[in-house]
Amino acid sequence: MSGQRQDLEFQKRLKIGLTDAKIKGLAKPLHGQVEYADQTVPGLRLRVGASGAKTFILRKRVGGQSRNITIGRFGPRCGLVDARRKARQMINDIEAGSDPSKETKKSRQVAALTVRNMLPDYLAFKAGRRRIDETERIFNRNILPE
Repeated sequence: MSGQRQDLEFQKRLKIGLTDAKIKGLAKPLHGQVEYADQTVPGLRLRVGASGAKTFILRKRVGGQSRNITIGRFGPRCGLVDARRKARQMINDIEAGSDPSKETKKSRQVAALTVRNMLPDYLAFKAGRRRIDETERIFNRNILPE
């Protein structure tokens, strides 16, 4: 392995004491992704992409397989303290036997329930009502405009 390639591999697996100020100051790589491991929470990493996106992930073995679980993007909504808290909670859940990636899939399915998607079920449930046509007209006109 050439020295330059070893240097690149080393840079992709840096372990530093992360702080919000250090994260803000991290430069984006020219290509690919660089991961910075947190020294406080085992498995917590900050992935910095070539686009400049900074994402917290948790690398943990789940069911005998190594998994990367996305915690969130670094920013005003998800700082280092929030990422550490979520990572600790996920580690506790994993050690208790649950799979956080399955929990994430369930929450995405629930998020897909919009008024537009639920309207056919609602109309079928209320089908015996006298004014169901009027209800559907009001929904289509006022609540679900295209």
